[in-house]
Amino acid sequence: PIETVYSQVHWISHGKMPLPQNIIDRFANGKLMAITGYEVDQVRIDESSGEEVSVPITWAYNHHYVTYVLNSKKARLVKKKATEEMKKRGLHHGADEYLGAELLETPENEIPQVHMFSEGNGGEFRLSYHGYPKGYAQIIESPDSYNIAPMQIDTWNRKDMTNSTFV
Repeated sequence: PIETVYSQVHWISHGKMPLPQNIIDRFANGKLMAITGYEVDQVRIDESSGEEVSVPITWAYNHHYVTYVLNSKKARLVKKKATEEMKKRGLHHGADEYLGAELLETPENEIPQVHMFSEGNGGEFRLSYHGYPKGYAQIIESPDSYNIAPMQIDTWNRKDMTNSTFV
């Protein structure tokens, strides 16, 4: 979970996390997945019901995010040094390091082992389908994990904003 206080920015990689087991099993042993689109939401656990509910859009603003989907048997994410040119152009917000993909072995073919998804469309990204035109997809071999680094801004002034029902 992301735990923040009003006006705090959360921008850190959440590390390697497994994809759901049914996805891992379905695409194991060299099977290919065609990613044609995706949809996401920000959720929290409701204290009274124990169920996932959407975080009110007035509580948290997702400025942008980077997500990697990968076959961790053949690729990994590593910290790389940003070049002076990258910093000058504002890439990675001028940070000295960034996460980048590295193949663990020389590939036998051109099938990708890692994909990066990055969006900067703010709160509007929630429950908005991000898809490719018919006939297009991002292909990946045997994906088993992902890594997300959201730039999340806490916009919920708990002192003055008492209406938590607007989503």
